[in-house]
Amino acid sequence: MLKLAFWKKNLSIVKDSAKVRDIKSQKCSRCGQIKHIAFYADEYGGVKGLCKECRKEIEKNRELFPI
Repeated sequence: MLKLAFWKKNLSIVKDSAKVRDIKSQKCSRCGQIKHIAFYADEYGGVKGLCKECRKEIEKNRELFPI
């Protein structure tokens, strides 16, 4: 019960701050900006989380497979 009350107290602080971001937004593996990303595997087996712009640029040279 105490942990829940403590969590609610800290949640209000987080909502008020300017650094709040969407839960689905993460850093792009290529550009490093916080955006909505999708995960792709390349032909070598490497997995990357890419935003739409970076995916379009990489697909010109390599084949990407959605995960």
